[in-house]
Amino acid sequence: MRKLIKSAYAIIATGLVGCGVSGEIQADFVSAQLIKVDTVYRHPAREKLLTWRCQNKVTFVSYVPMSLNYSVGTHYSVLLTK
Repeated sequence: MRKLIKSAYAIIATGLVGCGVSGEIQADFVSAQLIKVDTVYRHPAREKLLTWRCQNKVTFVSYVPMSLNYSVGTHYSVLLTK
């Protein structure tokens, strides 16, 4: 019986330690500018593919529904890992 209780405590402690340890991601907000808008066929529907570029020359893409309108040159804040 004691072995069973000790095993249960060990499993619970392992679970708590596993949940308690977190790998923090360090990131900064940077301003990204919309440089290109394309129409793509993704799944059964059409969507807009937005291409963004930040000051560090990093390029991001995002998909949005056709009903949303974005102008080229728009600035948006995004998270960029350090």
